[in-house]
Amino acid sequence: MIYVCNELEHWTTVQYESRFMSQIAYVPENVRAHILKKARPMSRYQSLTGWLLLLYAYEKEYGRSLPPVQFLPGGKPGFVQDTGGYFSLSHSGNMACCVLTDVPCGVDIQEVRSVSPGLIARCCNDREALQIQDAADGERERLFALLWSRKEAMGKLNGAGIAQDLKSLGWSEDFDSSDFSGFSCMITEHTALALCCKGEKKPNLEQLTILSLSSLFRKDSV
Repeated sequence: MIYVCNELEHWTTVQYESRFMSQIAYVPENVRAHILKKARPMSRYQSLTGWLLLLYAYEKEYGRSLPPVQFLPGGKPGFVQDTGGYFSLSHSGNMACCVLTDVPCGVDIQEVRSVSPGLIARCCNDREALQIQDAADGERERLFALLWSRKEAMGKLNGAGIAQDLKSLGWSEDFDSSDFSGFSCMITEHTALALCCKGEKKPNLEQLTILSLSSLFRKDSV
């Protein structure tokens, strides 16, 4: 299932800022340290929201508390032992996202932003660059957000992230193979989402649930 929270702007108000330290106490200690290393307050809020989504998702789908997690050498988080599940987290702008599946997965959300020629040249192969350059004004940025989210999702699935040749992570044909499948789409006018999963079982947007920020807050005692 795919879980999204699109209310991260509420963290900038006093009402929600006062909840940060109480809520971060619920995530594993190594995750807490990972979140608090982030320099920008909004980056910490975004990251914490992703982990709160995972806590919510795991308890809902497995009926028990979150097992221990670890960060792999490339920075990808995962469960320490075999729990029968896999997860991936992402955040951008006003949104955070968590995917919990029974196969290895990678998810990415990307806010639509202006795109420089240098960024296109750095991460797009010739065919992708041509498609973006040929797009109409306004569509160019949306097309790049979709492309970037696909590359990020594929990079998270294989554990290498964006620390690899992004040009080698292709477009649509790479999402339909015997090894993995997935989709990308605009979930709002200004946000793209891509999900890539190992195997041929194709995920779909019908599995998406949008949650309010307040519904993620833990109300029991730590």
